[in-house]
This record gives sequence, structure tokens and C-alpha cells, in this order.
Amino acid sequence: MTDRYDAMTFREINGKHYPRQHGNMVKNRNGDGWTLFLDSMPAPVDGQWRIAILPPKERDDRERSANADRRQAQGRAQPQPDYDDQDPPF
Repeated sequence: MTDRYDAMTFREINGKHYPRQHGNMVKNRNGDGWTLFLDSMPAPVDGQWRIAILPPKERDDRERSANADRRQAQGRAQPQPDYDDQDPPF
């Protein structure tokens, strides 16, 4: 069992699921329980916040480079908002 887990959500776009890390969870120093650190809060789905707590995946530099090259070749991996920089959504 690991002492750290990632707090993730998965967004479905065109039938594909894209992960997004929102923080992590670490074991408390005294060994009792865990502490969840969130850097961002996902939008609720059907009135619930769904956050998956998963063991961290180790990646090597080749995989990161291949993923970056693939995203760059595809243009944008995630959809962009439907507004211009001059027209904020609020």
C-alpha cells in the first residue's frame, strides 16, 4: 500500500475519457487516517462531486514526450471555452 494517492476526475469528450488531477491524499504522520489536499475543485456531476482516489502512476520521460507530441499533432486535447478573451463568461 502506498503512502500517497492522486485525486482524479475523468471527463468524457467524444467517447474518450481524459484524466485530470485535482490534488493528492497522503497518510497522516501519526499513521491514523489520511489528509486530502485539493488544488482545484471539479464541477459537480448530477449534484455530486466525483473524485477518484488512485495510486500515482509513474511515467518515464519517453511516455511524457510521446504524449506531448500526440497532443501537439492533434491540435488541442481538451475543448476550449466558447468565448473570446475579450468576452469573459461572467
